[in-house]
Amino acid sequence: MELYIGITVISIIVFALIMKIEPRNLWSGFTFIIMLFNVGALAMIYYFKYSEFLERVILIKYLIILAMVSAAVLILFFPFILVVTFFINGVKVIKKEGRHLSNVLSLVFSVGLLAYITIWPRLVGLKLGDFGSWLYEWVNTSVLYLLLLMSIYSISNVVNLIHFKKDQGFKYVIVLGSGLNGDKVTPLLKGRINKGISVFKANKGSKLILSGGQGPDELIPEGEAMANYAIDTGINKEDVIIENKSKNTEENIEFSSKLMEKGAYFAVATNSYHTLRALIFAKRLGLKCKGFGSHTKLYFTLNAFIREFIGFIYYTKKTQICIIIVVGAVLGLLNIVNVFVRM
Repeated sequence: MELYIGITVISIIVFALIMKIEPRNLWSGFTFIIMLFNVGALAMIYYFKYSEFLERVILIKYLIILAMVSAAVLILFFPFILVVTFFINGVKVIKKEGRHLSNVLSLVFSVGLLAYITIWPRLVGLKLGDFGSWLYEWVNTSVLYLLLLMSIYSISNVVNLIHFKKDQGFKYVIVLGSGLNGDKVTPLLKGRINKGISVFKANKGSKLILSGGQGPDELIPEGEAMANYAIDTGINKEDVIIENKSKNTEENIEFSSKLMEKGAYFAVATNSYHTLRALIFAKRLGLKCKGFGSHTKLYFTLNAFIREFIGFIYYTKKTQICIIIVVGAVLGLLNIVNVFVRM
């Protein structure tokens, strides 16, 4: 009991240190999962240790039973819940946003996951041979790894959005652009700007940087349209800085940082699903900042999150390819050993 209490306390301390020192990475999500697992396991240990006492308290007894049954059902049916959720949201995105390639990601993900759950396991019964078995195990392990990585990425994103106060001494607040409707900001971009304005107002003496260049279908640069909107809401023109050359998130951060005092501590305002990737870019540029996410409708968030995760995989493609190759090599070695053992 004492040993596991110590392990749980250590996991809490490690998570707290990660969040304090540098939360802008996947370690924040990974250590949070480990901490949550240890806390849950410790609670179960205490439950069984004091089960006789808890049996006498009817309300606590039934609450614990309900929690355990709910957890079991969630774990058992989670893959299918995930399929249904992404399928429904995929259909909504297509209906509301149109049949663009970027809008079908949620639907494709749900169909692919359903095929993986229902069709892929049937290959186990086929006589695949040694190479086929290795290939099956490699693909299976790689898919499970990517699903786990997606879970850690999403949790890391969430924990980086948790702030107990907005006034943290930021010198600047960067709002990232996301496209215009002609020369007007879209509802999605309004949400980002409004979040940035709320953080700007909470940090007295800060400056608001509106960042975004001009796309081929835009009448003016995003930064200028964003500045017009911010000024129309009552922000003083003297407190607004326009960055109008960037074409993507990395350039948003890089070009905006050149408009700030060197080493300045700043905030990044964007949509919730986009926050972690922006923070990772800033971290790799050696910039000190925190992220604030604006609310987005759920149906759009899930589809956009998949796009963000794909962007993260592409950004870290060398690392991900190396991991998957190592996994394949280890499984191949185990298969070779197994062949020799059977001989």
